[in-house]
Amino acid sequence: MTPAEFFLLSETFARALRRPVPSAIPTVEFILCGLLAEGEATRRFWCDGVLVDEVIGGFEAGLALGGRAWIALCGRSAKQWQVPIRMELELSPVEPDRIEHIRLLLGDADLGTLDAHAGAHRNVPERWLLRFDLPRPAPPARPATDDLVAQVVVWAAGRPGRPIVGPEWQPLSLDAAADHIRAEVASDRVVVIEEIWLDGGDALRLA
Repeated sequence: MTPAEFFLLSETFARALRRPVPSAIPTVEFILCGLLAEGEATRRFWCDGVLVDEVIGGFEAGLALGGRAWIALCGRSAKQWQVPIRMELELSPVEPDRIEHIRLLLGDADLGTLDAHAGAHRNVPERWLLRFDLPRPAPPARPATDDLVAQVVVWAAGRPGRPIVGPEWQPLSLDAAADHIRAEVASDRVVVIEEIWLDGGDALRLA
């Protein structure tokens, strides 16, 4: 996982601590797909969704989310099955909404493989099949505010009429996007600019 992806996940979850948890789910799906693609034994799988069943507070001065991930074989999205998932977030003792470590646990080890979960009905596993530990990396070098704004302006100029959305998927005008970037940088928060697919075409999300 790149530092930018970690920070994207961290900042989304930090907001989810103060807002409804579902706002974090699209980012979890994105990151989980990336993690599966990195492993030799898991690269043939992808995640099409995450369902949160419970939120557990007070976990090692952090937060834990328990639920199910929709898993499918790459190229066979018509057949999907649910796999138990747990997300553990360890928070900074100094800054309560700063995530220092993310742990993703996926699948029941007793079943042996992800595809063996198809048709199986299991509760929370006693032993997890896969474990991804993501300590917070050193912050990446932050580009200047003007460079970030210019990146958005260039993108918008090459895709007239295509949407720009904010961290909560709210539509942003070009001026509003620039104001958002300046406000985030002024507050010493990381701004992640990602190209996404939305409403049948290219879109840009600021997180």
